[in-house]
Amino acid sequence: MQNRLVDPVFGVTRRRTIQFSKYAALLDVLLRGLDLCIASGAALLSWWLRFGDLALPAQYALGIVIIMLLTVIVFQASGIYRSWRGEELPGEIIRVWFAWCLVFAAFLVLQWMSKATAEYSRLWVGAWFLLAAVFFALARWSIRTLLAGIRRRGIDTRSVVIIGATSSGRQLAKIVCSDAWSGLDIVGYVATPYDQESFDSVPCLGSLETFLGSAKGALPDQLWLALPLRAEPLIQRCLDAFQDAPITLRFIPDFFGYELLNHHATELAGVPVLT
Repeated sequence: MQNRLVDPVFGVTRRRTIQFSKYAALLDVLLRGLDLCIASGAALLSWWLRFGDLALPAQYALGIVIIMLLTVIVFQASGIYRSWRGEELPGEIIRVWFAWCLVFAAFLVLQWMSKATAEYSRLWVGAWFLLAAVFFALARWSIRTLLAGIRRRGIDTRSVVIIGATSSGRQLAKIVCSDAWSGLDIVGYVATPYDQESFDSVPCLGSLETFLGSAKGALPDQLWLALPLRAEPLIQRCLDAFQDAPITLRFIPDFFGYELLNHHATELAGVPVLT
């Protein structure tokens, strides 16, 4: 389900994609349900491995219910169900594991406060925690694999336009174009006065003036600003032009033009900084 067409605004050849945006809510519900099944199923499997049956005492069944409620609350608060399109699998798994650790920590605190920790088998609790962690990782990997196959056929993809032929933009475009699972279709780039080099396999959509003048008729799903920090007036102009448009803007600062030694990303008073 992937064919080609000529964009009437930009005049470039791009893929026709079938969007699953109207099913996004359903997919979100299914993923939440899968996580609850993993949380409860790992508990039952752990009990069966430990005791050889599924006849859980009432106290253990109550513990499973508490964990499921905590999973709903903590996973939502941790941003587990936000879009991970274009991001690496290890990062998603680490975030899920961190949220699962918070769930179990909250559970143990609640049990300690109610003086009920002695009523649970430590082996059962430990096996439950580890099995669920493994299943969470396998579930994310399986979902990514399934989506990769779907998106390689041009289904559920998002169109992207890059503003600025800078080194950072070119490097990111090369990575995205080689990873079809991300579901990102880079349809072209816009030339700016800060360009350093042209893209190999991405067509040029013209100058920034041309793009801003004609883009209102056919906006991409995402717009990436691959510009150096000194291009603040141009960045602000793009933000003003698309502030009311239904589009995702991503700022990709180009640091390749700076001599940076011993630098690393961190936070200062909650604000991300580059040291």
